Amino acid sequence: MIKLNLSPLFFTVAFLTACGGGGSGGTADSSEDNSENSIEASAGGSYPDGCTPSDWESGSYQCNPADISTKNATILPGPFSNSDRELIPEIAVADLNKDGLLDVLVSVTDYAAVATFKVLINEGNRSFTDQTDTLFPSSQNQSQAQLPFWISKFYTLDMNGDGRVDIVANTSNPGIGVVDRIFIQQENGTFSEEPLATFPGREYEDFSSSTGVSVRQGNSFYPIDADNDGDFDLLVADFHEETLFWRLLINNSTNGVLSFVSSDIPLPSFNGTDQIAFIDDPVVVDVNHDGFMDFVYAGPKWKGGFVNETNTIKILLNNGTYGFSDGTASVIDGEVPALIHGGSLISGDFNGDADDDILIAGGGYDAFPFNGERNVLLLSQSNGLYSDAKTDDPLFATPRFTHSLAAGDLNNDGSLDIVFSDVANGSSWQLGKVLINDGAGNFTEVINPFPNAQLYGTSGGEFGLEGSLNAWTSTKIADMDNDGNNDIILGYSSHETNSIIYWNDGSGTGVFK
Repeated sequence: MIKLNLSPLFFTVAFLTACGGGGSGGTADSSEDNSENSIEASAGGSYPDGCTPSDWESGSYQCNPADISTKNATILPGPFSNSDRELIPEIAVADLNKDGLLDVLVSVTDYAAVATFKVLINEGNRSFTDQTDTLFPSSQNQSQAQLPFWISKFYTLDMNGDGRVDIVANTSNPGIGVVDRIFIQQENGTFSEEPLATFPGREYEDFSSSTGVSVRQGNSFYPIDADNDGDFDLLVADFHEETLFWRLLINNSTNGVLSFVSSDIPLPSFNGTDQIAFIDDPVVVDVNHDGFMDFVYAGPKWKGGFVNETNTIKILLNNGTYGFSDGTASVIDGEVPALIHGGSLISGDFNGDADDDILIAGGGYDAFPFNGERNVLLLSQSNGLYSDAKTDDPLFATPRFTHSLAAGDLNNDGSLDIVFSDVANGSSWQLGKVLINDGAGNFTEVINPFPNAQLYGTSGGEFGLEGSLNAWTSTKIADMDNDGNNDIILGYSSHETNSIIYWNDGSGTGVFK
């Protein structure tokens, strides 16, 4: 995904291209290849049997063509519109109908001002059906089919304490009057859009502009249990001109009725064009080990458009009594990581010390030629601080436009592996990357992890460019068929690709066919 911004009110539409060589081929997996023809790759794996380094680096992969007999993937429903630029910015998985199987929630944008999402119900036989119209009747969901711009994050959780899964649809680039939506699951399994009147404090006095008048402002909702009472409060980001305002809504729901009250504790605001303007996909994690969940985010600057300038990540520390403060420098050992366009963040224990680490996707300057930037892995240390651990590791430091990432155990060894979905600055085989973790936070790249990609889509790419077959814009790892193996779910980047579930065969090789 590349976002092309067309108005000063953060009105953002997406423009996507895929850079690099020809379509992916080859079937070899380095862990299965013990022949003398296996050549060690500089990225930390091995070349497929029969391929030479010059073959691989030039994009000539005919030495190992895709093998239709090994196909082990499901193409998900889609596209959902007539736009030839439709893509899937975000995927979530949750058991929405309580049948014990994980369903798929996909965000859909048409590259214009409208977005929506679709619910793909897991039928239990590795097939999925679009049941959006049934679960989201239009009479109960006036905005669901016309949500604003770009849904970059879904939260699937119980917001009102009734034991059912609700959905928070979070946008990364709101404008004036744009507000995130919350959908509450009803007793009959359908969802109803929560009225905006449920969320107090949507007006404030705008002192950052020359007008000084009260304006209706866009809001982004981020669920967090701020007070450890077992329900989800909302950190609210109010974006306007050159200021990002934060405030907190305290969950006061009773008897299944969603209700919030505004906290009177002032939260930080970040002023000026050198601050983060858009928040794509933050993470909630206890970074200072005090028992309270903190808020970590990244994002680009905005100066009438995206700019080729770095911005440090931000960490809001929670004091447990509804107060948050900027504690970034206090929890990072050394220089705070800075990215041009920090995007998706996830947390998990990557180095086996029982503390959560933080993985951050870097996108780079959002303009041609989309050179990308590094990805960041913040590893916890014995002193309680985090280190920017992979600045010299080419698997993380080599610039890529990483649109999404996911973590999960792909080889059943108990450690978190990584999937990077890159959409630019790399040949086709590099766009979907699988990194296997040794348990201590050291990673090996699987060479050609999706050898059958050409069998699941059309060749070529947008705007006459080739190599989009592995260019996915959203990524999740989860066990979708309850066989004990984590699968990979990928959302399409354009009509040149398909949304796919690659089923894990349990071999532990990191190759998905």
